[in-house]
Amino acid sequence: MLAHLTERDRSILLGLAAHRYLTTTQIQRLYFYSHKSSIAAARAAVRVLARLHSHTLIMRLQRRVGGFDGGSRAYIWAVTDTGEKAIGDLKNVSSKRRRYDQPSTQFLDHVLAITDTRLEIIEGDRTGAFTIVQTQMEPQCWRPYLNRHGQATHLKPDLFIVTQTPDYEDHWMIEVDRGTEHLPTVLRKCHAVQLYHDRGIEQERAGVFPLTVWVVPDAARRLKIEAAITATATLDNELFRIIELDNLTRLIAGGGTLNGPKPGGHH
Repeated sequence: MLAHLTERDRSILLGLAAHRYLTTTQIQRLYFYSHKSSIAAARAAVRVLARLHSHTLIMRLQRRVGGFDGGSRAYIWAVTDTGEKAIGDLKNVSSKRRRYDQPSTQFLDHVLAITDTRLEIIEGDRTGAFTIVQTQMEPQCWRPYLNRHGQATHLKPDLFIVTQTPDYEDHWMIEVDRGTEHLPTVLRKCHAVQLYHDRGIEQERAGVFPLTVWVVPDAARRLKIEAAITATATLDNELFRIIELDNLTRLIAGGGTLNGPKPGGHH
């Protein structure tokens, strides 16, 4: 089986396993971006995914993006047991069998939104707005620390990214908000970031503390979270940025501001 896989086939399998779920469009943006047109890229992606599916390496979820009218581009994909075995062979390790129950709508929306956010950053890198130096996805991006009661816990951002511009290297923790969590839950996560900052663990390890960016669905949600953080005296506003996805590339290129890099540049 492995002998028949192209380099791109292998990349798609590994990437799909790392992300857990990907839509056809996301796979196209990740692995077929160099085609001359988006139509050619879409056709190539559909063709390759159909082939991998015919070899039972990947499977389609029952749910589609945007309902049932999006055609083959609306499919959501996951790796099968056969695909996991192939990945184990690629890595020369024994594969672990996963349980692939149909995920909840809310969980799936969040996972796919994290990938859309990562894609926005990748495409920012491709345009030359900045260079991605490091990417950590869950659970690699989780950070262990002790909570206020001295108990071991983890800070669990959705992504950790290091980027570079001509003048600065910047560190980012990304939280993808779908507008479904109550503000007290968002603030609890912000307090965890604040405590982790105050512990000094990341600063000692990396020399800087990452800026936490909440990527939100719309301006109304952004204003609500900004107001809640500002109204909380125990939170340092400078540790957080709240932004819609279409402004994320500009924020990263600007070193944490939409108006260009701040003096010092590091977070």
